[in-house]
Amino acid sequence: MDFNALQERVKMQNEAKDAIRKANYVGALLITVGGGKGKIIIDLAQELLDKYKIKRILYVCDNRRLRDSTIEGFPQELQKWASPELRKLVHCECYQTAYKFKDQEYDLILSDEADFAMTPEYCKVFFNNKFRFKLLVTGTLSPSKKQLLESIAPIVYKFTTTHAEQRGVVNKTAYYMYNYRMTESESREYRKWTMAIAKAIAAEKPPNQINFLLGKRKEILYTLESSYIHVRKVM
Repeated sequence: MDFNALQERVKMQNEAKDAIRKANYVGALLITVGGGKGKIIIDLAQELLDKYKIKRILYVCDNRRLRDSTIEGFPQELQKWASPELRKLVHCECYQTAYKFKDQEYDLILSDEADFAMTPEYCKVFFNNKFRFKLLVTGTLSPSKKQLLESIAPIVYKFTTTHAEQRGVVNKTAYYMYNYRMTESESREYRKWTMAIAKAIAAEKPPNQINFLLGKRKEILYTLESSYIHVRKVM
C-alpha cells in the first residue's frame, strides 16, 4: 500500500472511530474488505479499557478460522494491535455457539461479520444477554437484514468498496468466476438441508421455520473447507 493510500485508510478508520464515540460506543460500521475492521474494533476496545476499565469482552464471528487462526484470524489481529491486558479479557466464540448464551453479562461485545448474525436464531446472542457497549462491523449487509441490525445498534458509519476505490484505499475491483466442487461430505450436508427446505415448503410451514432452514443451508456455504482450500490456491 502506497503512502497516500495508507493515509486515506487511517483517515477512514479515524472517521469510523469518531462515529462510534459519538454514539457512546454502541454502533455498527459497514466497512469494505481491506478497510481494517479488526484494527478499528481493537483500538476502540483498548480505548474502553483505558477509559472505563472494562473487564469482560465477548468477540463473536461467523467461522472458526476467524475465531482461532493466529495467522489470518482475530487472534493474529489481537497479537498485533492489542495490549497484553486487553488480550486476556477477550473471549472468542462463533455465532453458531454464542446464540445459545442466555443471561450472560459482558461489558463489550465485538461482532465481526455481523451480517451473518442477522437471523432469527443467531441474533439471540444480542437480545438474550446484556452488553454495556456494542461494536458491530461487517463488509456487507443485505437490505432485508438492515432493520434487524439497527434494532441492535445503529449504523453510524459506512465505507463501501466504491468509497474505498474512489479514495484510493483499495485498487479497482476486478471480478473473476472460479468454479470448484464441494467435497462429498459437504454435498451430502447441503442436500440434506435442501430436502428439509423442500419438505417444509410442501408442508406449508411458517416462514420463520423455512427461513431458519435456509439460514442453516447458507451457513454450510459460508464455512466450506473446499472453498477455503481453493481460495488459498488462488492467493
